[in-house]
Amino acid sequence: MKVDLKTILDDARARDTALINLIIFTDRQAMALFRVYVTVGVATAVAAASGLLGVDPLLHFAGPSTAAIALVLAMACWFCLRAMVPSDMGLPGRAAEFWQWTTDELVSEELVLRTYLQQTKAVQDMNRATNKRGASALSWAKRLGIAAPIAGIAIGAIRMILSGI
Repeated sequence: MKVDLKTILDDARARDTALINLIIFTDRQAMALFRVYVTVGVATAVAAASGLLGVDPLLHFAGPSTAAIALVLAMACWFCLRAMVPSDMGLPGRAAEFWQWTTDELVSEELVLRTYLQQTKAVQDMNRATNKRGASALSWAKRLGIAAPIAGIAIGAIRMILSGI
């Protein structure tokens, strides 16, 4: 069977580009969530401190609830940072050394193709692992973002029940 080199190379490059786009998409989502979580978390932490320290009597009852929200959002921020952490990533294409090697008259077209595809597989494996780590951290950040208000409501409800309100 005769293989079409152009089709093979175009397909490999398309896969490389798709993996890089997934990594970038995860990074952008994590950054957007991080901005929201930090903003809400800092405001909630200030409210919690005001309530727990007795600075504001209106917030005294809500202090533990807002503290729980702030803590859960802090954990969510940590997972956002993990999703955005610099990590190994392979770029599409080959270095000049590879193409210089291909110009050697002793190197066959079959060997070039085999070597190119081996290198492509190694890069794609690395990018898949990077994407998986980032997506997992982002998933936890989203879960914690959802859990934050639930934690605050739960702490508030427990306090209401215990205080007899």
